[in-house]
Amino acid sequence: MKIVIDGYNLLHQSQASSRDDLLHLLSKYQKNSGHKILVIFDGTYEGTFSGDRDFFDQVELVYTPITETADDYIGNLVGSLKGSDSVVVSSDRKVQSFARSASLNFIYASEFSKRLEWGESDSKKSSLEQDLHKPWHEGREEVDDHRPSSSTKKKGNPRRSSKKQRKRRKSLKKL
Repeated sequence: MKIVIDGYNLLHQSQASSRDDLLHLLSKYQKNSGHKILVIFDGTYEGTFSGDRDFFDQVELVYTPITETADDYIGNLVGSLKGSDSVVVSSDRKVQSFARSASLNFIYASEFSKRLEWGESDSKKSSLEQDLHKPWHEGREEVDDHRPSSSTKKKGNPRRSSKKQRKRRKSLKKL
């Protein structure tokens, strides 16, 4: 699985104090998970005209050229990853819409930073599964409602998640 990360977006959402701290966290995560990680940093403020590529341990880094934002770079990259088993990490709506249009899953930067800091593994519940838990049902008894059933009986399991949700949960479990 390939994880494409909006670098500064994740940096501002995480507890890392600098870019180097973030890269150390990502390097540890990459070694534990075995996923390929690509981090794109915005070069519009302090970058070069051609942009740069580098590696930090096994984490691939891309610094965009001054003329291109990281969001635009990710948008172009996501188009080439269409239909693959990749995940985009960003809290930016523009980047998330690029991922949706390419049928890729995305995860919010704050959620991914929690996974980095907690060292969450596949054996723990994913935060997506925790989101499915409804706290307003806690402490309440289940009320058995005896309403007459409608004449149109639906088939299938009513508790089964939609195909889209199952696909997203499956790919996020791999993180």
